[in-house]
Amino acid sequence: MFKKLFNKKIIITFIVTLLITGLTLTIILVKDKIPLLRQSTTDWAFDVYDKAKVAGVSHYIFIGEVINEVETLYDEKGRGAYTIYDVRVIENIKGELVLDVVRLQKEGGLSKDKSFYDVLEDDFILQRGDICMFYARATKDDELFIPGGPNGNNLIYSAKDPAKSISFEVYSKTTEYVETVRAYENEVYPFDPEKQSKEERVSKYDVDYAAKKAAIEKNKN
Repeated sequence: MFKKLFNKKIIITFIVTLLITGLTLTIILVKDKIPLLRQSTTDWAFDVYDKAKVAGVSHYIFIGEVINEVETLYDEKGRGAYTIYDVRVIENIKGELVLDVVRLQKEGGLSKDKSFYDVLEDDFILQRGDICMFYARATKDDELFIPGGPNGNNLIYSAKDPAKSISFEVYSKTTEYVETVRAYENEVYPFDPEKQSKEERVSKYDVDYAAKKAAIEKNKN
């Protein structure tokens, strides 16, 4: 009788241990689950696959290294995600930003319920250490904004790429660099020229911010 009870206790203890272990594993898996990447489609106002046109609507084009992801912001309905990054400017192609760390807002990011990364088609989530070609626009508040989709931020080197380099002699030979310089040299503004003058803006990270801001305000009057 004692032996049967003893064996029964062992079985019960074993089952309970399995249940606790299984629960623990489930919690760990859920906690460490990597959110899915969801790419949304949209109607573009112009051909965003044409780098010359993207260069034409960009106030700044520069090579930068992602230093840190600061936070994710959401629109009023909690749907659209916008991620704030600190990026170190390595070289300016168009415009002249300070060769230092700047803060920018990029369209796309982790959803509010943290179940997936929401980006536009042909885009990706930036990682700390990535070196990219950024096509940026200055906002009405003089911040830097990177639109989602293709040719907003194009990867030159991923964070873990063994070929990663901030040497001009090295990255200037990459396809992305060569294509971007060519696009800038042949940039095309895809809208009405009158609209271009109305969209004249400057970032607070511009090396000549004060003078350019004053000139823009003067032209408005």
